[in-house]
Amino acid sequence: MTVVGRWTWGAGWLLGIGLVGVGCTTPPPRCTAPAQYFSSIEMCITSCEISTRMQTCYGPDGAIFEGGTRDASFDAAETSGDVAGCETGQAQCGMSCANLQTDPRNCGRCERACPVVLGGTESCNAGMCEVTCNPGRHLCDGQCRADDSPASCGTSCVACPTAPVGGIATCTMGMCGVACAPGYERVGSACELRIPRQIAPMSTSTVTSQRPTLRWEPAMELTMARVELCRDRAMTAMCQSMTVAANRAQPAAALAPGLWYWRLRGVQAGTEGSRTSPVWQFRVGFRSAPVDTSWGTEPDFNGDGFGDVAVGASNVAPGGRMGAGVVQVFYGSAAGIGTTPSAVIEGVNAGDGLGSAVASAGDVNGDGYADLIVGADTGDKAQIYLGGAGGLATSPGAVLEGPTPEYDYFGRSIAGVGDVNGDGYADIVIGAPYTARMGLPRVGSASVFLGSSVGIARTPYLVLYGQAEDNNFGEAVASGGDLNGDGFGDFAIGAPNATPGGRQSAGVVSVFQGSRTGPSMMPSRIIEGGVNELFGGAISSGDLDADGYSDLAITAQAATTPTGTGEIRIFAGGSAGPVAVPRQRVQGPSMIFAFGLPMSATSDLNGDGMADLIVGVPFLSPSARTDAGGALIFAGQLAGMLSSSATVIEGPTSAERLGQSLAISGDINGDGISDFLLGSPLPITGGVVRVFHGSRGALRAVASTVLRGLPGDNFGAAIAARRVRRLGLRCAVDSRGRWTMRLLK
Repeated sequence: MTVVGRWTWGAGWLLGIGLVGVGCTTPPPRCTAPAQYFSSIEMCITSCEISTRMQTCYGPDGAIFEGGTRDASFDAAETSGDVAGCETGQAQCGMSCANLQTDPRNCGRCERACPVVLGGTESCNAGMCEVTCNPGRHLCDGQCRADDSPASCGTSCVACPTAPVGGIATCTMGMCGVACAPGYERVGSACELRIPRQIAPMSTSTVTSQRPTLRWEPAMELTMARVELCRDRAMTAMCQSMTVAANRAQPAAALAPGLWYWRLRGVQAGTEGSRTSPVWQFRVGFRSAPVDTSWGTEPDFNGDGFGDVAVGASNVAPGGRMGAGVVQVFYGSAAGIGTTPSAVIEGVNAGDGLGSAVASAGDVNGDGYADLIVGADTGDKAQIYLGGAGGLATSPGAVLEGPTPEYDYFGRSIAGVGDVNGDGYADIVIGAPYTARMGLPRVGSASVFLGSSVGIARTPYLVLYGQAEDNNFGEAVASGGDLNGDGFGDFAIGAPNATPGGRQSAGVVSVFQGSRTGPSMMPSRIIEGGVNELFGGAISSGDLDADGYSDLAITAQAATTPTGTGEIRIFAGGSAGPVAVPRQRVQGPSMIFAFGLPMSATSDLNGDGMADLIVGVPFLSPSARTDAGGALIFAGQLAGMLSSSATVIEGPTSAERLGQSLAISGDINGDGISDFLLGSPLPITGGVVRVFHGSRGALRAVASTVLRGLPGDNFGAAIAARRVRRLGLRCAVDSRGRWTMRLLK
């Protein structure tokens, strides 16, 4: 192969060069190529055949192609392709020929390869390198950048502005924007740290330990939380806080008895969120139990730390709507409650009987305030009213209906049952004892409704039914607290007319335990009464022995006893739930009829750290005041048995029948001890509700406040958990022609 061209000799030989070929005697030329060349063909110039090889050229100082210039005539020959052995328009580049005008590996001159650009295709045009970017990309500073890259948004090659703290710059359809970084969420135009969501202890509940375990659901993509714990809702008094990388925490030391408040903040990489969860409240008792759980709810509808009172008057005719019913709400204060209602809720439809039952629902929407359930059993419905900083709403947040369209007395019994599925929202159970099923009358039912961030669900999670006609399943529904200490709310349902094992009107109570997936269709425990005892007409719960497990108190109102009729049976809670055999039987005074029908055992009335049992005795006749009524209070004890002697509260006037309804209202006056209410709708001058304050040591037997309704309005028939309108029994013939005892409707 003959090479035409001349080399100009420069200074300095290239070290380590050897000759290739035969007959070449002339040493190779010195490297004198221009600096922009990357390699050259080192040739032996002789009169014989010339052999070539690739050789990198170095100058005297070691830099590539330093020193010397190539002969212009050789450059012209190479560029034009007038080099022996290559076609016209091509140049000899190494061992091959290349078109320096179009070859991206030899663009403009040999071995000058066009740079490879990610996301694009390189090409050579007229000896100049060019880049064509793939679809969705554009060229910026020699790079193919994505059209949606914040570094050069769209095709402008201009970077988006720096995102604020918690944000990430974005580019969408050529427009700059901001997305929230992991652990943050959009709040208005800013990105704020997410907030963990509280689970337990639920707001308005009572904890069994003075070092309660606070639990929450971690915020998405956050692993740390800031826990704040204070003595006031404003979160300013006696506060303590901790930052933990977990979903639970305990105070470092025992908390003082009384109300405590807690909230959460998110924490990310040392940054603490400015936003907080809702403020939840719980009550710490005067004693710490070995099992750490929580139970119950205090009706503090406006969150001021004082218990509130709700009284139903189901026969009132607001706006002329006969029997529509009303509920009057009285807010607590340091001075107790006044006699003028703070809020009045009116029934909408004539005949609804709104206020036939009232109860604190707990916090069904997780905002930190107690909510109210109101039954309207003759209207076959129940309604939820939401609490808040401004007090209880007077318009329902939800209207709930039973499984059958009418005449099932849905709403006759109602209960807030705590958190049955562990999601941090309070749930409720509503009984309908006259529900018919599969052609059988009065089978009865109880519907479970779950709370959520938007309040109570309109559709029941579960509907439970009695097993036979005339069972009246759902005649009583009650929270069981936490009967087995697993952290989930439990509940019990009474069917006082059930006939287990053929025992006529013996009555049955079915216990359902909560779990992560909610309660099962099948009861965890069935407790039965004896023949004609009407067992299960009233149910209540509380930790009577301070072991941390809630206990059940169940009435057998028609049981024959040495002192009259009626008996209360106490069933102890434990790790496996309540036992089937009563730990204690409590009987009333001599000649008392239907003892134990109105009953509650949900709080500590004397400040000893144990729940107490309060029982209405509307037929009590103290000091010749016939049927003045009253109540008996049995104190809880560490030994597990209630005190054998009871504190007696007496009605002040004959025929008042005080104690037909009762409720424990929470701490109305803020002295740290729960208070209670006794009611009667019977007085000719109008129904009456008497408010009694609990106290450490001896209970106060004199009412602090008396609330009165108008004659015939049924005022006081319902205060909190239970309506008691049926105080007797009747004999009836059942569908098989048998005589039986039935509850009076």
